[in-house]
Amino acid sequence: MGPLCITIHPSARRPDFSLMRYLEFKAVIRKGLQASPDGLTWKELRDQLELPYERPCPEWTKRLEKEIGLDRNEKKGRASLWRIK
Repeated sequence: MGPLCITIHPSARRPDFSLMRYLEFKAVIRKGLQASPDGLTWKELRDQLELPYERPCPEWTKRLEKEIGLDRNEKKGRASLWRIK
């Protein structure tokens, strides 16, 4: 099993380190982005998918770029727009 990202969203009642592993995170992000082909910002993804993290884990984000074709080059305001290539 890979490492857990542990930046917990402030609305989470307490840290639960078994909450989400990378493979679960990847599946949720992929499904969310496939449902929104125009892309979403991290905040939009986090809120819509009820993710427990304040910020995305940089290691996981890099893996998503390689594994599912995550692209974050376009901006929406100051935020990066997440989409699948």
